Amino acid sequence: MTSVFAYEIIFKTPVRNLFAGAYDIVRRDVRARAGRLIKVLEPDARNPRTLRKLQLLRTVVGSPDNAAGCT
Repeated sequence: MTSVFAYEIIFKTPVRNLFAGAYDIVRRDVRARAGRLIKVLEPDARNPRTLRKLQLLRTVVGSPDNAAGCT
């Protein structure tokens, strides 16, 4: 795992750019899984803890990469 960060330092390029294909696959999978989890949690949306989870998951599914804290 640390060698990935070493590549970023050596090549002065963000890891997500160095491994763009892999990054895109992981991003798509994470968003799909978040979407499925939203459907599972929605029936319990009145619960405050579940509501917070849903809000976070919706930002993962529907926002650009940098809105969820990625740069």
